[in-house]
Amino acid sequence: MRYILPYALFVIIYLYLIKPGMRKLPVRSFLGLKFAHRGLHGDVIPENSLASFERAIDEGVGIEMDLQLTYDNEAVVFHDDDLVRSCGVHKRIRNITLTELRGHTIFNTNHSVPLFSEVLSLVDGRVPLLIELKSYGIKKGFRLCREVVDKLKNYKGSYCIESFNPLYLLWFRINHPHIARGLLLCRFPYKNSKRYIPAIFLLRSMLLNALSRPDFIAYDYSHRPLLALKLCRFIFRVPLFAWTVPQSLIESTKLSKYHSFIYEE
Repeated sequence: MRYILPYALFVIIYLYLIKPGMRKLPVRSFLGLKFAHRGLHGDVIPENSLASFERAIDEGVGIEMDLQLTYDNEAVVFHDDDLVRSCGVHKRIRNITLTELRGHTIFNTNHSVPLFSEVLSLVDGRVPLLIELKSYGIKKGFRLCREVVDKLKNYKGSYCIESFNPLYLLWFRINHPHIARGLLLCRFPYKNSKRYIPAIFLLRSMLLNALSRPDFIAYDYSHRPLLALKLCRFIFRVPLFAWTVPQSLIESTKLSKYHSFIYEE
C-alpha cells in the first residue's frame, strides 16, 4: 500500500505534463478532412510549388506546407534544409538570399520556390491550410514565427500552425494564443551522441506539452503506437492529424471519426 501513493502521484504528474491544450478551437472542424502533403504533386508538378497547391485547390482538399526563412528573412515554402534533393546544389536555405534561391528551379521543372505570401494570395481562403514551421536555431525560429504572423494577419481563410519544436508553439501560446497550434510527433531516433538523448526523450514522450499545450497532435502514422500519443488521444481526446496516411486507409470509418489525413498521391 505504501507504494500506491507515489505511483499515483507519478501518473498524475505525467498526465499533467503531456496534457494538450483542450481548447475548443476551429481546428476541430478539420477532423475528417484530407490534406495534400506538400500539395498534390507528381512527376511534372513538384512538391510545395504553386502548381501543386493549385491542383489541391482544384481537388477540394486542404494543403499541408513547410515554411522556413532565407538568409534575408523571407518566408518561403520549402521542406528540406538544403537544396541538394530539389536542385542538386549544396546550399542551405538559411544561408542564401531570396534572389539566390530564385535563381534555381526545383526537381528539374520550370517551377521555383514560392514565397509564403504568394501561396496565401493563391489559396485565398479556398481550402484550409496546415502550416509547418521548420525547426532550427531559436533566434531564427522566433523570427520565422513573427514573419508568419505578419503574413497571416490579413488572411481570411482557415489555418493552423504546427512544428516539431515546442518552443515555437510556446511562442504562439504566449504571443498569439488565438492561433491554433499543433505538435509534430514521430519516433525520433536516438543518436550516437549521449547529449541528444534527453532532448529526444522529452520530444518522444511529449513532456514539453506542459510548455506549449498544443491544440492538436500531427504524428507520423507509422509511429502511432507511441504511449504518449495514445494517452493524449484516449484520455484527453485531442484532435489528431496523421501523416502520411496510405490512400487505402483514408476512407476508414474508424479512423475518420477523430483524424485528419495528410496524404500523397
